[in-house]
Amino acid sequence: MAHESHPRVAFVGWNPFQFVHFAPVIARVPGAEIVIEKKHGAWKSCEAHLAAFPAERIHHLGPRQMRELDSRFDVLVCQTPFTGIAELRRARVAMLQYGYAKEAHNYGAWRSFADVCMTFGDYAARKIEPFCAAVAIGNPRFECWADPTFHERARAKFSARLDPAKKTLLYAPTWGSLSNHQTFADAIFALSGDCNVILKIHHNTQHFDARSLDALRQGFGVLHGADEDIVELLAVSDVLLSDFSGAIFDAIQCEVPVVLLGGSAPDAASDCFSIEQARRHELGEVALTVADLPAAVARALEMPNPRAAALNPLKDDLFCDAVGAADRAAAVIQQLADGGYTPSQAQLYLRREMAALQDYRSRSKWLRLLGRWWRG
Repeated sequence: MAHESHPRVAFVGWNPFQFVHFAPVIARVPGAEIVIEKKHGAWKSCEAHLAAFPAERIHHLGPRQMRELDSRFDVLVCQTPFTGIAELRRARVAMLQYGYAKEAHNYGAWRSFADVCMTFGDYAARKIEPFCAAVAIGNPRFECWADPTFHERARAKFSARLDPAKKTLLYAPTWGSLSNHQTFADAIFALSGDCNVILKIHHNTQHFDARSLDALRQGFGVLHGADEDIVELLAVSDVLLSDFSGAIFDAIQCEVPVVLLGGSAPDAASDCFSIEQARRHELGEVALTVADLPAAVARALEMPNPRAAALNPLKDDLFCDAVGAADRAAAVIQQLADGGYTPSQAQLYLRREMAALQDYRSRSKWLRLLGRWWRG
């Protein structure tokens, strides 16, 4: 075991989105290392966000090597489960919330694999506490929002393609079955005559949905993907347009008015309990159809301050102050390394059942593959 003042800590992820989230916390953890899990192909673009990080502390690991993390580190920090998480016996796990929306997934039983989950605010902590200890620390990714020089840099970065005489709309659809870009994308692009329109695609669309990616690229030309930080894009935007994406809540934290596209669309991840559906009309203006879009955008542009003020009670429940969030996260990680956050009896039982389920799914997968091979 490392000396308690310097636990061996690794931040584990597989896509650039995760390491953008981790970055402020990594900077506060002495000797932190990076583990990039080699899956889905997205891992190859992670290092673009780690250029300033010592190369000798970055590890690219396959499935077999991932199972060796238990003996190499005291604390593993992640956002979602990684290969071998169910087999850990010694290393402790701290999860960092990655966003709101899609509550059926976000607050699922897989959270029981964490010893502690660090959340953006009290709302998420209450949802996660049935599965593991939860501490509201704020969102480290948004610490920069209070820095005037951050906004200046963002404006300079995007100034070449933004007309300063126009308002700027940021369109950030979600991915998969919850995305309604097929319905709204053309109508949103049509607004580019009167407004600057920026497209920010979901990182999973970029990695897993080539057809939607091509369609959006043909319609908009320029798009911003997984390698672009949405916080920078929000800094130059007057309104966010989205369907059921976690970007809705990024905008609420930044007090950027929101236009929500479409009505309810429950699926396995976003259901009637999910805040983006259960409290949809509290989050911003709603355009149920393409015909509603221009008026909804106009209302959002005309009343940004009243809308932001109306959202304050909800914002306060969703988010603690982002300033100091990275330091609070580092303190939780240290406390975990020092023996804090003992799993409850119920959590230990749930972990065991989740591990058994994962093992069953894995064996079933290989049996199916073997059967196909045998049938020839």
